[in-house]
Amino acid sequence: MATALNPDFRTAYVGQWNFSLEHSISRNDSLGIDYLGSSGHSLPNVSDISQCRPTSNLFCSGKTWPRYGAMLYAEGGGNSSYQGLIAK
Repeated sequence: MATALNPDFRTAYVGQWNFSLEHSISRNDSLGIDYLGSSGHSLPNVSDISQCRPTSNLFCSGKTWPRYGAMLYAEGGGNSSYQGLIAK
C-alpha cells in the first residue's frame, strides 16, 4: 500500500454554536427552544486512486497501477454542516 498527501493539506477546524430560549408559562410549566449548529472545514478526504476505471458497460477495465495494492491519496477539501432545533 502506498499513501500520498496533498502538499497543500491544511489542518481541519470545526466551529460550534448554540442558542437557547426558555419561557415560564405558569408556575409549574415552561417552554423552551434550543438551536444547535456546527460547521467543519478542511476535513480530510481519502480516496484510493488505484481503483479500476469502469467502462461504458460498467465493467472494470483493469487497475491503473496493478503492481500496487491500494494507493491512498489524502486531501483536505471536505466540509461538514449540522443544524438542529430542540423544542421542550
